Amino acid sequence: MEKGDYSKAAAEFKKVLEANPQYTNAMLNLGILYDEYLGDKQKALRYYRTYVENRGERAKEVERWIGDLER
Repeated sequence: MEKGDYSKAAAEFKKVLEANPQYTNAMLNLGILYDEYLGDKQKALRYYRTYVENRGERAKEVERWIGDLER
């Protein structure tokens, strides 16, 4: 994958989630990718919320990110 090929990275993370919908690391990474690199805050929120619902180990931190994005 080329450096900065964020759309391709998103597609790869989505494939991982199709194979394992409970894989919280992929949820978190997709949220970060949409938030920080692709500029799609709504999609970022969706993945962040799913991550928190699935009790990812950084859930408390991600809850703060959700609050920031909702403001």
